Amino acid sequence: MDGEHQTGRWSMWHPRSDGLFRGMGRRVLIVDDTHDAAETLAMLARHLGHRVELCFSGPTCLECLDEFHPDVVLLDLGMPLMDGFDVCRAIRRRTECRNVIVIACTSFDRRDEGERAVAAGFSHFLQKPVPLRVLDEALRRAA
Repeated sequence: MDGEHQTGRWSMWHPRSDGLFRGMGRRVLIVDDTHDAAETLAMLARHLGHRVELCFSGPTCLECLDEFHPDVVLLDLGMPLMDGFDVCRAIRRRTECRNVIVIACTSFDRRDEGERAVAAGFSHFLQKPVPLRVLDEALRRAA
C-alpha cells in the first residue's frame, strides 16, 4: 500500500479520529438488575478503553467495591432488594469510596428524581439508553 492510501481513506473513518477512545482506562463498575442493559453499557465502556465489572444487584455492588475499587459507578435506580438511591448512600458512607464518581443510569425522568438523587450523593444522571458519545463524555468528565 502507498502512504496516501494509508493516511487517506483509513483516517477518514478510523474511530480514533472522531474524539472517542481517549479513555483514561477508568475502572467502571456497572450495576443494573437488567442483564441486557448492563451488558450493553459494559460493551460501550470497554469500547471506550475502560476496565469494566458488572453487578446485577445493590448488595453485590457493595461487595464488589472492596475487590474492584472503581473510579466510576454507573448505577441503575430501579432495582429490587436495594434501589440505586440506597446503594449510592451506602457507597458515600464508605471513606475509601469518597472519590468514587457515582452516576445514575436510569430510564426514570430525572426531573422527578433530581432532589432525591442529589441527597443520595449522585454526581450525574445518564438517561437510558445511553448513547456512546454521552457515555464517553461522562467518563471523561469523571477524570
